[in-house]
Amino acid sequence: MKKRKIVMVVGAVMLVLSACGQTESAEGTQEDAGSLIIEKIVDEDEVQKTQAPDSVTPDSSDGTEEEEPSATTEGDVPEKKDSTNSAEIPEEKGKEASDEAQTKESAGTGNPLYEAFLKNETSAANPYVEGMELTVMDDEKYESEFEDARKKYAYVDVNADDNPELIFKISSDTSELMYILGICDNELTCFDVFESHTRNISFSVYDYGLVWEIRNDDGFEMTLYSYTADGQQVRARRFTEEDDADLAAQEGEEPEWIDWQYH
Repeated sequence: MKKRKIVMVVGAVMLVLSACGQTESAEGTQEDAGSLIIEKIVDEDEVQKTQAPDSVTPDSSDGTEEEEPSATTEGDVPEKKDSTNSAEIPEEKGKEASDEAQTKESAGTGNPLYEAFLKNETSAANPYVEGMELTVMDDEKYESEFEDARKKYAYVDVNADDNPELIFKISSDTSELMYILGICDNELTCFDVFESHTRNISFSVYDYGLVWEIRNDDGFEMTLYSYTADGQQVRARRFTEEDDADLAAQEGEEPEWIDWQYH
């Protein structure tokens, strides 16, 4: 009986000790778990701090990725240019040059009466000499006064009707002869004739339409003329001072003269 009590006491002690051990083990386990949690939190903070600079890298890389489409867009521009056939550029330039040549040709051949005159197929009456016909070929009178003459012509609108008149000019040393021919009632009409055989008298036409004449034989005088629709001469301006005449001359230039060659 006494032995049995001892066994029970020992068993109780062992139970108490076992319970204490489990409690200490549980407390140790909890402490270990708590330390692990703290360490884990600390580690996560360190990881976040460590990864914070790294987070900038993805942003910069994202920025780079966003710039790539713009580069691609810019790259599309040369692709668009390349889509144009380079062989078409010279062809277009050649076409433009051809169109320009055709425009000049059409301006020069706008009226068949002008072409007939330049080909010496027709003539115009001289308004100042009755019975005298004006042609591109010199008659006996002009052959002696215009030796080795240079002949040229231009198209200038001298009466503001938007239709150019034919200006035909013959020059030889100090001698000059200029016809102004227009079209009235579908007929070739001589508007005016200028003639000089001295250096004291000169004449020509500005590209904007006024005909000018300068005389230095008895003091300086410059007169500018325009014309009516039917070819009547109208004095537009007159200068007696060379400086004023120079200012007037700056308003226009010589027209585009074309050398005449007999066909």
